[in-house]
Amino acid sequence: MILCSGLRSLVRDLLDRELTIQQLRAMKDADSQSLENLQRDLAERERKTDTVNGKKDTARGSTDTGIVLSRQKASDGSR
Repeated sequence: MILCSGLRSLVRDLLDRELTIQQLRAMKDADSQSLENLQRDLAERERKTDTVNGKKDTARGSTDTGIVLSRQKASDGSR
């Protein structure tokens, strides 16, 4: 009887540990999936930001070029 009781306790502990391991693996998988989603979202936001910043830089560059050209014309006309 004592042997059966001890064996039951060991089996119960083993099953509890196995359940805990399965739960931890499921949590790890869920966390990995969440992390991948966050990394994907961050990459998308960075790409959008780079695109917007690139457009601003292009617009700023053409404005700067326009200013230089108008100043050149003004200084040519004053000669």
